[in-house]
Amino acid sequence: MTKRVTIKDIAAEAGITPQAVSRALRGERDISEATRQRVREIAERLNYVKNSFAGALRSGDSRMIAVVYDNPINLYFSFMTAYLHESLKARGYSMLMMVEPVRRLSAEMYLSVLSRNVGGILSFLEPDEEVGKLIDDYGVPVVLVGRRSDLSNVDCVYTDDEKGGRLAAEYLAGLGLTKIACFSENLDLTCARDRFRGFCGALSERGLLREELCFFPDGEGAGTRLERFLKEGEAFDGLFCFSDFFAYEAVCLFSERGKTVPVVGYDDVREKIPLPAAIPSVGSDKWSIAEIAVEMLLARIPGENGRGRVETNAEKIHREEKFDVWLSIPEKRRENGKSAKK
Repeated sequence: MTKRVTIKDIAAEAGITPQAVSRALRGERDISEATRQRVREIAERLNYVKNSFAGALRSGDSRMIAVVYDNPINLYFSFMTAYLHESLKARGYSMLMMVEPVRRLSAEMYLSVLSRNVGGILSFLEPDEEVGKLIDDYGVPVVLVGRRSDLSNVDCVYTDDEKGGRLAAEYLAGLGLTKIACFSENLDLTCARDRFRGFCGALSERGLLREELCFFPDGEGAGTRLERFLKEGEAFDGLFCFSDFFAYEAVCLFSERGKTVPVVGYDDVREKIPLPAAIPSVGSDKWSIAEIAVEMLLARIPGENGRGRVETNAEKIHREEKFDVWLSIPEKRRENGKSAKK
């Protein structure tokens, strides 16, 4: 299979930065004509224009929005992409789903998405710092969904994850459990750090926190890591999981082993799907999250945005929306939630 040619490949051959290459390919006047010509010749020789860049030369009226996430079998993403699609469709936009098993939205991945001729990106993957520079270069905005970012040109919509971790810990402690474990995603994710912080804080206040009962995937699949912890780790009498995806792995494994351990998840995937194993889970207003994310993105698209007017300088200010969460208990389900603006 032929390796995809990227801006970095052209930059290496031309002896200039990737940012300078992108500006040269766009014909920016701060790049000399000699450099622009040399970059175009290298791009053509490497077949970059034909395979990648032509699709990224947006005319400013693309009605396609990319949605990027990392796990196609996680029901949370199924819900969210469905809501995002409905919200975009109502505004006259189409949606392109892109799934990559990676931890972050890299510069290379951003450019790959742009090659599909999209007008904007809704990402569940936290962007690398270099992506912020590329957004300025190309003008194709990114809105981060479900996580936080410090990049000034990346707006964020996420849940109060610290509160969610605290609610889960308080619920399990309220059952009289004293050896409460936490199966968390690795803490390089902002949402994982926040949920873990809330969980640890609530148990510390009660004198129940035991660090040896906190474990992480560390490159393994959820089921594999959980099974290994059951064999090698400390015994526990309750479990909080980073997501319902992790939680249902645990429920199935406990069922196979005849174990009865209270489990609390995160995302409340039973909101729409009546899964047979009913577990408490931290829920949020997913539809409103999708609506706000789409509104934020369309406000960032240059020129005439989705609301039918030219964006203002005020709309270019970094925006964050933090949504409230609640603990959804099977026998006492809550139907609606409210947004808590940050």
